[in-house]
Amino acid sequence: MARLGITASRFNRSADGISMIGWKGAASSVEYFAALALSTELDVTTQIFPRKDDETPGCLFNPLPEDGPALVRRTPNSSSLTADYASLQVLDAAAVRYLAPPTPVTSYTSSVVGNVSSASIANGQAKFIAAGCDACHVQIQTTGSSSMTGQSNLQYFPWSDYALHNMGTGLADGLSQGAAGPQDFRTSALWGIGQRLFLLHDGRATDLNDAIQAHKSAGSEGNTTVDNFNNLSTVDQQSVLNFLRSL
Repeated sequence: MARLGITASRFNRSADGISMIGWKGAASSVEYFAALALSTELDVTTQIFPRKDDETPGCLFNPLPEDGPALVRRTPNSSSLTADYASLQVLDAAAVRYLAPPTPVTSYTSSVVGNVSSASIANGQAKFIAAGCDACHVQIQTTGSSSMTGQSNLQYFPWSDYALHNMGTGLADGLSQGAAGPQDFRTSALWGIGQRLFLLHDGRATDLNDAIQAHKSAGSEGNTTVDNFNNLSTVDQQSVLNFLRSL
């Protein structure tokens, strides 16, 4: 990694250990992240974030926190007694935890480049690795011990190390969260990227090549790998893009 200008893996931390969720890796659990999203995106107060951004008395219309477990079973009832009493943040977190992983494809048809073969995808994966992109976008991870059936010690393929990396002045967002400064971002998992319309942390890119080039700017740990990608032949560069769209 050092030869690529990439520092050893850094992680944000919270009181209960390493955090790896969110663009800055500042959330330590899916439930915490759900509560954070409810607070920052919808201004909904929860047991984790019980205060409003604007606490002017005239702007407080609901008892706080607005979201919490029900003391009386909700109506209409669902088939789950647990769900009928659970808070919104708990239900949101459960829904996310049980999402199936994206399924890569071995070939596909693109409106831009036409038919994409399995050979092109395989070549793209090889060139992606050869360029050093997998130093941060690590292909294989293994789950720890999980209370979810069949999810303990399971290999999965997110293409991420879930660590923080300095992505340079070009992607800096002016925000700091814990150990993550304005230029620091948790490596985005690439699985499912073929289904995304907007790329990077702020959706500024809609083209994969533009997203790759945005990894290069002053101070970025991605500078060398972007140069390696740009030094590939045009055919190999397209193969890398085809591979990414297959994920």
